[in-house]
Amino acid sequence: MKSINLISILFGLVIGGFSGWFGASTLASLHFLNGGESKNGWSYYLTLGSNEPPSLAAASGAKHGMFAHLAEEAVYFMGSGDSRSGQAYKLHFEADEFPPVGAFWSLTMYYDELPYNLVENSINRYVISDRTPGVRFNDDGSLDIYIQHAQPDTTLKNNWLPAPDGPFRMLLRAYITGDSIRDGSYAPPPVQFNLAHEGSR
Repeated sequence: MKSINLISILFGLVIGGFSGWFGASTLASLHFLNGGESKNGWSYYLTLGSNEPPSLAAASGAKHGMFAHLAEEAVYFMGSGDSRSGQAYKLHFEADEFPPVGAFWSLTMYYDELPYNLVENSINRYVISDRTPGVRFNDDGSLDIYIQHAQPDTTLKNNWLPAPDGPFRMLLRAYITGDSIRDGSYAPPPVQFNLAHEGSR
């Protein structure tokens, strides 16, 4: 009789633990999908590292591959696209549109599936930032980042962020954020279709 009760208790613990995990995981996903802000095609959170509500914001970030920082420390802007059929994109920053940061910003490319690995590519480049050697700014101080699977023309290669031959996600990270990021008034410029360079080699 005692063994039957022990089995029942263990079974109840397993079922209860799974139910609790599933419920927490679902809540985290709902918070990630329905919370946060969206502007210019970028999704971002200003509360991932906060305690409002307790742990849920941090849990949603952790489940979807984003560390939970206070907004004063870092904010991550998430974008996505699809490079199949030679689709090419361009991210254009005017001279006054760069993320206002006290440290640095970076744009990193990932496969659009868990565990969101970095994208393998022929030039071993996984990120472009304000510190990337060789990146070429325009004469007026603006910057064009070319986002595509095919290698672009030689003149554009320095500013190429290789994408997979399929769906992808990008994270634009801003570290030691300025006031306009923290108050929600800043968002990166929209990623544009770059028809002129589709399928370039």
